[in-house]
Amino acid sequence: MPVVDAAKRFGIGECKVSDYSCFIMARLDEQSGFEEKYDRCAVLVDEVSGSVKGADKLLPPPSLSEESFAEYLIGTFSDDGEIYYVISPEKLARLKG
Repeated sequence: MPVVDAAKRFGIGECKVSDYSCFIMARLDEQSGFEEKYDRCAVLVDEVSGSVKGADKLLPPPSLSEESFAEYLIGTFSDDGEIYYVISPEKLARLKG
């Protein structure tokens, strides 16, 4: 199973592996760019502080500059006054180059 280092993908170094590091498992579709044998990937993150359900409230992604890595977003939603950006596993896992 491919593993994507989120920090490295976003150009901010590499994830610092610690007791709080987590792998987020994601299902991929055929647009990911990985070989057909992979239908999932793992995203390595420094830490997970919680989760929120919001798929039913998903709004289109905002217009952001290229430096903001908007290419990975599929939408946003608001919950209890907080704004959340939703990242596409396919876009995050897509092979560069």
